[in-house]
Amino acid sequence: MGESLSNSVRSSAKNVKEVFGRRYTFQLYIDLECEGAAGQPEQITVDAGKLTEADPWTCFGDNEHIKNIYLFKNKLMSWQWTQLFLFHSFVVFETKNYWWSIEKNGEGVTIQRSKSKGRVRDYYRRNLRTGFDGISSPDHVVKDGTKASKSQLRDIMAFMEDANLVSSRYNIVSSNCQSFASHLFNHFAKEKTWIRGKA
Repeated sequence: MGESLSNSVRSSAKNVKEVFGRRYTFQLYIDLECEGAAGQPEQITVDAGKLTEADPWTCFGDNEHIKNIYLFKNKLMSWQWTQLFLFHSFVVFETKNYWWSIEKNGEGVTIQRSKSKGRVRDYYRRNLRTGFDGISSPDHVVKDGTKASKSQLRDIMAFMEDANLVSSRYNIVSSNCQSFASHLFNHFAKEKTWIRGKA
């Protein structure tokens, strides 16, 4: 029990640092094989100011068209009873061959790729998302198709660089996961919009 409590305390301390952006790296992390074993994977790392200079094949493989875009939310802290007001939000893209998640937190911006929707929805950096046990899943908030003119994976890099979504330091109020998700969703979604902070 003592070890479990100690692990819980360490996990909470880590989450607090991430929530307040104390670990932010100004980098984009890409994991193209997120079905791998738990723990920190070997990832492609791109500095914030070099997103459009990165080799697209290395970052994405085929430049697939984005078919659908989803927005999900989950608890910020494992001890939360509800995620009605306080939650982490992230975007999921569906392409022809893969599912992708993209999100910002106090560590940086992370993109994950998998053949399984559940793997990018329920996991972050190969570990179960905060507050979930592998049975329940993050809450689905909204879904839409994507704009024909902005429907390829490489457009994401250009948009994030133009909008300074990676280069802006994480801030719990002004530059957080919800503002990042709303920028991405509202830019690429065909018809719908999402207001930051609204379920």
